[in-house]
Amino acid sequence: MTEPALTTLALAFAGGLLVGASYFAALWFSVRSLTGGSHRWPSFALGGVLRLAAMGGALALLLSLGVSATLILVGCLGFLVARLAATALGRPGKQMTARER
Repeated sequence: MTEPALTTLALAFAGGLLVGASYFAALWFSVRSLTGGSHRWPSFALGGVLRLAAMGGALALLLSLGVSATLILVGCLGFLVARLAATALGRPGKQMTARER
């Protein structure tokens, strides 16, 4: 078994970042749907199902292509970095009031 090249690892990390950024953007839109519109819960639930299907489909695709566990873990690391960035960017500068919740 050979170690993946640095370029391959960087691409796996970048792919994880991209998938993570897409996932958390979709999550943000789903949560925002709870605060507006007339069909709040159905659109939130649909968003959750679509996010779950996208993540499961991406993982199934990687496994069916025979991608190594190392590359999948590096992609997960990129996803984790995207999560940390989304959390930091989404942190409000002030506390929410009861009315804003």
